[in-house]
Amino acid sequence: MKYLKYLSMFVAAAFAFASCETGIDEYRLAPQDELQPLTINEQGSIVVSADNMKEMVTFTCSQADFGQPVAVTYKFFLTKGDLEVALGDSSYPSISLEKSVVNGLVVNNLKVPAETTAEVSAYVVAYAGGSSICTPKSNVISFNVTTFESSLKYYHICGVLNGWDAGKALLFWEKEGGTNIFEGIYYFPEDATNTPGQSGFKILPNQAWDGGEMGHGNFAQVGPNIGSSSDGNLLIPAGIWQVTADIAAKTVAITAISEVALKGTMAESNWDQPVHLTHVIPDNVWRSEKAYEGGTEFKAFINGGWYGVDSGDSPTPVEGSCYNYGGSETTMDIFTGHALQDGENIKVPADGSYYIKLYLDRTPWLVTFEKAE
Repeated sequence: MKYLKYLSMFVAAAFAFASCETGIDEYRLAPQDELQPLTINEQGSIVVSADNMKEMVTFTCSQADFGQPVAVTYKFFLTKGDLEVALGDSSYPSISLEKSVVNGLVVNNLKVPAETTAEVSAYVVAYAGGSSICTPKSNVISFNVTTFESSLKYYHICGVLNGWDAGKALLFWEKEGGTNIFEGIYYFPEDATNTPGQSGFKILPNQAWDGGEMGHGNFAQVGPNIGSSSDGNLLIPAGIWQVTADIAAKTVAITAISEVALKGTMAESNWDQPVHLTHVIPDNVWRSEKAYEGGTEFKAFINGGWYGVDSGDSPTPVEGSCYNYGGSETTMDIFTGHALQDGENIKVPADGSYYIKLYLDRTPWLVTFEKAE
């Protein structure tokens, strides 16, 4: 009997120890309806300029009380009217961000134009651990933000498409200065050895593996068709894709592109058949396979059509469908500049034969010519 007694005591002690080590003993948290809202502290006006983009802005709030010691996640939000965007999460009752990040969130997500002053609001909610138990919405504070239209920044795309060579990572340009939204069109080849049918990549702030690279786990939200490899790379089906990343909001999405081509007066096209361009990886440019004589007229096409696939002959393109890009009347003779949606025909320079080059890693796109030897 003593043996059984001691055995029972040992089992009970072991279970109690395991409970402490594994968290089996649940926290007795305060009921959801008894939790008190946090208080977010007042915030002064935020003025963003070329000289202070790297300065930090800090939002603070009171500490959450869930009735028992528990890990807390504080979620801060900015709002304007019906629009809302997350500032970010923090394990502490405060969060600090660069003014450039705040500028991007306000301009892009809250739709405040650059170089203007607007009143925005903020609030905070706290969550207990990884649960859905949260405090009520805090008080709402309001303050002015003066936005800034900064020069364009760029990140980089590095992956299967360039042999994972960070030193030669491809440029990935910001759409508009200060928005922190980056967009470009790239051909992503299949990694037949490691991920058949798919292609992996990461987004880098610099052409180096310096710890700032962004894989699947670095984004709060990823769009359809984006998976994660075993080592955390962004994994997408092989093919041509437009990549859009909001670095401040930590979102990334891709849009399928069926073809990147020209149509024009060249014999093989006659304004009907597409002349496909090839993605030249080292230069990150889409280039014609052959040179065309001076005076040849053309336009660049995405997804093959003149207008949106659902619009027939309507002059209004359907978002995300087929578009054509040309120049303007002032650049008809020698055009090296930004392609305009539904713009005029572009002419190859008259003084020789040229390869046509289209840069799709920026907004708006850039058309240049390379003279044939």
